[in-house]
Amino acid sequence: MELNIAAFKADILALSSNPALFSQIEKRLQEQVDVLEQWASIHEALVEKLHDDKTYQFTNVLVRSETTATIFTALIALNANFGNAAGHAQSVISFSGMGKLDMMLNETKTKVLKCISSLTSYIFDEMSNDEAQMAPLSAKLTLLLPHLIDSLAMVGTDPNMSSLLLN
Repeated sequence: MELNIAAFKADILALSSNPALFSQIEKRLQEQVDVLEQWASIHEALVEKLHDDKTYQFTNVLVRSETTATIFTALIALNANFGNAAGHAQSVISFSGMGKLDMMLNETKTKVLKCISSLTSYIFDEMSNDEAQMAPLSAKLTLLLPHLIDSLAMVGTDPNMSSLLLN
């Protein structure tokens, strides 16, 4: 999974420095995002099932997994913003103008955010304060939250946002 994320970032970087490459790597980018979206879908379904299991055995494993926390936050941070959207390179919302790719990325992020929401509920409701502070997901969310807020502020205050979204 981490290799797929790294490959996507490398392709976006290449594309941002040479937009003429788009036709050559568009399909590869979509395939990479498709893998990420499938991973997110599997985890979304898994977390939904686990939420119904009141023993929380597997939820506890996910919450304590450094790898899961790292991948979740990397997926939230992933976007294809360059060119006209380069001012939003740090945004968690992808609106590069590559419609299908942006849609796939943002749908993946939505699934990951649903997982994070459910796991965060578990952290707050079922873990002691000490356990919650030790959970890798808690630490990653503490770092991610300012980026989520900044993204919302950028989207809400950018006078060019409507044209970016249309393109």
